[in-house]
Amino acid sequence: SSPPPSFAALESLSLARNKLKRIPDGFFTGAPKLRHLSVANNALEELFPFPRAAPPRSIEYVDASSNRIRRVSETFASLPRLQSLVLDGNAIDIDGVPSAVLLRAEALVELSLHNNPVKLDALRDIDGWNAFDARRKARANKALESRVMLGSSVFDEGADSQRFIRH
Repeated sequence: SSPPPSFAALESLSLARNKLKRIPDGFFTGAPKLRHLSVANNALEELFPFPRAAPPRSIEYVDASSNRIRRVSETFASLPRLQSLVLDGNAIDIDGVPSAVLLRAEALVELSLHNNPVKLDALRDIDGWNAFDARRKARANKALESRVMLGSSVFDEGADSQRFIRH
């Protein structure tokens, strides 16, 4: 097979809406400065299952919404600049959220799991949720103190609460 392409200065990449089923191993080795990545609206079942398939350590934002992903890859725990991970509209349940990501992804302040089987109450019970939640709240407080206008997602806990209807 041929070596992956080299995009030494690339900082943002969208591979959205391409019917991708997998990302080739080593694909991102040619993009050492990549910060923003979108692979939304594809057919991915796994996202960076092995370190050799991971995006570069410079990555800050990943949007992998509307795929078929069942598990948050532990590879995300080793990305020091990752701040935002959007996984809305996948197939992630409570077993698909490893505590290592919540504990060790020290820059992570947004983990969005809306429209997945996992529910907010279950997420709150995962080892590492409190560390992640503290980072998320500190970010929101810092923005408020500097009087920055915030979007509603800053205060969003990232998952759907179960709704009970009385009959």
